[in-house]
Amino acid sequence: PVGAVTGISVTADGQPLGVMLVCHGHIDSANLYTDGDKPSAESKTVGTWSRSEPVTGFTTWPLGVGDEGWSLDKPLRSLDPDRTYTLYGAT
Repeated sequence: PVGAVTGISVTADGQPLGVMLVCHGHIDSANLYTDGDKPSAESKTVGTWSRSEPVTGFTTWPLGVGDEGWSLDKPLRSLDPDRTYTLYGAT
């Protein structure tokens, strides 16, 4: 079942920002994909992040460096403004 709502925004200086609201349960990792509406063999992972302390509410973090309790596990690849990206939270 869906446990969180995710999105991508930008900071005041134009840097990509992960946004997540956990509705129930907790989330301790996030993955950014392109080329598909769900992670699959055809999807391309653009970046991955994890947390030692799970999120149970609202959180944001800079995608390019991690922070706010998020560690950057796979460096963020360059984002293309003409592509669609999907951010997933996971446990």
